[in-house]
Amino acid sequence: MRMLSVNMLLLIILGLGMPALSQLGAGSPTTVTAQKKQTVSSKDYRFFHGDALPDRTVYLSFDDGPGPFTQQVLDVLKQENIKATFFVCSRWGQSLHSSGPSLFELYPEALERMVDEGHIIGNHTASHPNLMGLSQAQVLAELDINQTELNRILGDKAPAMTLIRPPFGGPWFSNYRQSRKDAMLALLQRRGLPMLWTWEGDSRDSADWTRGEWFEPNESYQPKLLTFAIKVERIKKQILQNALGGLGFVVLMHDIHPTSIGALPHIITELKQAGYRFATMEDYVKERWQKSSAQIVAELALARSRRK
Repeated sequence: MRMLSVNMLLLIILGLGMPALSQLGAGSPTTVTAQKKQTVSSKDYRFFHGDALPDRTVYLSFDDGPGPFTQQVLDVLKQENIKATFFVCSRWGQSLHSSGPSLFELYPEALERMVDEGHIIGNHTASHPNLMGLSQAQVLAELDINQTELNRILGDKAPAMTLIRPPFGGPWFSNYRQSRKDAMLALLQRRGLPMLWTWEGDSRDSADWTRGEWFEPNESYQPKLLTFAIKVERIKKQILQNALGGLGFVVLMHDIHPTSIGALPHIITELKQAGYRFATMEDYVKERWQKSSAQIVAELALARSRRK
């Protein structure tokens, strides 16, 4: 019997859409040491803080979009010829089954640009809940509804989101038992590979929201205000003070915050001057394991089916 292709196998497993295997970004970084001809545990297929990264390589990632400022982020990245990873939510700030328009419906052009311009789209769940408060079925529903909505908006252009960033980094940035962390890892791997960030790369840009300092696309959004400039400087400092030692790191920013857009060009300029190169989280996967995230997800699904 002829073997199914990896793409077709993944399509059958997810039942959601054919994955688009991402190409390496411009200026590919020094390779992560690959797992060569040795047994790799399924628990290894993820990125957590502390995992090895190539020196002087930065992985820009943006959570919670698309939003009214996402296209400005894309403009900066296009000008700088940099590819990034966007972990998107279709129902951020809404209930999972809201009848109102999704963010994907409101900002389809941003999603189309992500695909057309070579960025990676990852799954950040539909409504951004703390996954540790959900049942297994609810966790999978969050991921599947998000994927289904992306498929509906982008059609044949929609990639299978085989990289996942759980909201709040949970449970790995919390004090849960290791057994619960392992169970969540195995559950998420039914749909994709969990990709977190390095502590040094956390821009803390969402602190604007927690402090009640949210800038929105209305009269409160005035980039020339001193308070806006102070927040931009705070984000720049937060990343650059930890990042210029030469080690690789994963940046966490949010494309729904205009202060992040204000800081982004300066961060990129200083990192380039320090000799950093830029890559996506899909690049990381391919460099570490010599295969795409879609291939790994398909292989894990096949291994699960054989254990039944």
